[in-house]
Amino acid sequence: ATYNIVKDGIIDNSNKKNIVKYQPKKLKNIYNANEKLHSKNAKILILSGGEEEENWKILSLWKHSAGRLLTFGFIENRHYGNSLSVHDYPLLIIPSNSLQLATIPRFKDKIKYLLKSYVERGGTIFCQAQNYGKYYSFFPGNIKGYGIDEVQSFDFQNCVIANYHPILSSIENNIFSMGIDGYFQKFPKDAKVLLRDAHTGMPIMIMYHYGKGNIILSAQYTDYNYEDKKVTKEEMYILRDLFAYYKYRDRNIKTVFHGEKLNIQLFRSRNNIFGTGKYKHAVKVKMYILNPDKFPVILREIKVDPYNNSRDQFSLNYDTNNCEDLGIYWVKYEVIGENGNVLFKNNEAQRFIVRTGIKPHGYPPFLGWITVKDEYFKCNQFSKMTFHLNNLSHEKRHFIVYFGVGKKNIKFVDDIYIDPQTVFSKEYEFFLNAVMGKRMLVVFLFDADIRCNADKNPKEVPFSINHPYIGNCYKVIFPEK
Repeated sequence: ATYNIVKDGIIDNSNKKNIVKYQPKKLKNIYNANEKLHSKNAKILILSGGEEEENWKILSLWKHSAGRLLTFGFIENRHYGNSLSVHDYPLLIIPSNSLQLATIPRFKDKIKYLLKSYVERGGTIFCQAQNYGKYYSFFPGNIKGYGIDEVQSFDFQNCVIANYHPILSSIENNIFSMGIDGYFQKFPKDAKVLLRDAHTGMPIMIMYHYGKGNIILSAQYTDYNYEDKKVTKEEMYILRDLFAYYKYRDRNIKTVFHGEKLNIQLFRSRNNIFGTGKYKHAVKVKMYILNPDKFPVILREIKVDPYNNSRDQFSLNYDTNNCEDLGIYWVKYEVIGENGNVLFKNNEAQRFIVRTGIKPHGYPPFLGWITVKDEYFKCNQFSKMTFHLNNLSHEKRHFIVYFGVGKKNIKFVDDIYIDPQTVFSKEYEFFLNAVMGKRMLVVFLFDADIRCNADKNPKEVPFSINHPYIGNCYKVIFPEK
């Protein structure tokens, strides 16, 4: 749920209009990318369902071979134990809202076993937001959390980097905007929290090892936002760097901070390949540095000396001050023959990371949100919601809570006493009248430790109370006959 509490009790939306939408350089229309389905060279799998088509399009933006589709028919009818080759497909993408089919009894056990077997053997799974937290139980590790229909997250300046990871290399600010809904409540002890919700403090992206592989679970729905043409540059950067990092199982990648220098060795082997075989007539090598969007930024042409057995002749000292972008860069090369023809090329020979330091983000002392079991509720009857309050301060606090549907029929709910560094959660009932269209469950929070004149509270508080107003949180719901 959105929680409008910040340090001074005021949310600043003045910069909301300045959210920058993603637009790769030299790419005219990212929403009409030419995806090649079922490419033979694909190294990335996409699970059928949800926003599968948008993931194909997103992959093709950065010239990755479009992902082969892993269908539920394949899962049901094939020998699914070792059917996914980790060598051929190091990365499996699970689109937003795609695990609903997995709840069908004939799929349930098979998809669980397939995901477990795949990651045990060294594969990496990246899962975007699902409708309900129960769907995360398909992954090993006893995962519990909340999904899209159960929580409503704030959509502006809502993500905070908790721990650095190469897939976050392109992010310049410690707080940024991304389409998210839900969070993770329970996960393995050795899991690394990569992102937290800036308005609740709860984990929204976690990464943990299982067997020889990795599982990354995220509350983001970038693929859905892409279809709706609402993606921000940061959420696209995360996908771009994730694909680049996990596309190959070799992840020994040089990392430098922006402004540092690095030496790039084109050929790691000391054996001289030139002057023999198909390279006998090689006269030069073209060496390219590609930016994270895979457009060339540096070209160096090196003449081939067949009598020089040193690989140092095919190296480049690169000053990252010349890098306009952060993220994962690529090294490409072409071996050119006497007639100018290309004897051999490797478009993804090497990778290196250019990043910047991120300062820790400070949270306001109180963070709150609402969770529900679904977004649809029967009219003219009582239903239930849960209010959560995270006390990040070092003092025991006393709050007064009012609650209502919309800003009408507001009533006193509870006195809450919460210990320091503690999360309070309690279930409450509400009554939904027969109304048309969506409604909002709203919780108003007041500081019971301080008294004040009621008229000092803002106009958004539709009732009188002699305690300072801290903020509110809400969850959009829909009436159902």
